[in-house]
Amino acid sequence: TIDSASLTGASGDLAVAGTVDLAHHRLNLTATAKPVIVGQKTSPALPVTVSGDAAHPTVRPEPDPAMVWIGKNAARAGPP
Repeated sequence: TIDSASLTGASGDLAVAGTVDLAHHRLNLTATAKPVIVGQKTSPALPVTVSGDAAHPTVRPEPDPAMVWIGKNAARAGPP
């Protein structure tokens, strides 16, 4: 069981929690990336679920938090 693991770098943060069953080659993880976005004070949380067979896991991104963030922040950014 991974209660909490995290990486921090110039590009942003990544947090991971869940289980890795080595005996049965199974994964059940939730990862949340929080990228650094130049010119923005905040950034969206980008959650992803990774589950199933370790050799061929199912990866399910959850785009809703990013879409909400984009909707709130796109108007502030102005035209390209």
